[in-house]
Amino acid sequence: MEINNRLPDVYNLMAETCRDYLRLIVKDGWQQKFYSKVEEEKEGKHKNKYIEAYNDLRDKGVDNYSVDDMDITVIFVFVCYCNIVTSSKKTRDALEKVKNDKNSLQSHIKLNEPPEELYLRAILALYNLRDLVRTVDNEERQIKDSLRAGYRKTHIDRIKNMVAVLDDERMDELVDSVIKQGVITPVIVRPKGDGTCLEGRLLEDYF
Repeated sequence: MEINNRLPDVYNLMAETCRDYLRLIVKDGWQQKFYSKVEEEKEGKHKNKYIEAYNDLRDKGVDNYSVDDMDITVIFVFVCYCNIVTSSKKTRDALEKVKNDKNSLQSHIKLNEPPEELYLRAILALYNLRDLVRTVDNEERQIKDSLRAGYRKTHIDRIKNMVAVLDDERMDELVDSVIKQGVITPVIVRPKGDGTCLEGRLLEDYF
């Protein structure tokens, strides 16, 4: 499958991982608190952070709005700026990386970067998504241990599987490119400090 057709699967995995984290920390009545916040902020100097959520809340109705309606950027705003839920700074920082990775992937697709570059960017984004999952498990002690353990197991497995798919497709793309065009830009492989190889199948390095 071409990387442009695979990236929606990556976005969906990133979004669902963030949504499942949010489901662990929201409490009843959060929708009304969120609406009050975005209504207050939508005309302020940071209105761009809130206007998407405001429109969704108005379109769907506050009581019908759910975590499923929130994308990664809205989840980031909800967790980091709305003072509705409690989270550690490490978790907020990890969530911001995931949000930035999603936006970066979308912008690089528009630049028509080579498939190899896009595959690597997607794999690195999943590496940061894995860090978010581990950070939630390690830092968010207000969440019941069994729920954190289940969240970690479910999403680490899903991320590993997606990385394996991307890495296989990346190598197939590279081989196909070499067969068709030859080696246009030689690849230099440098050993990492622990003696393992940076280039090659990335699954072992990241997991």
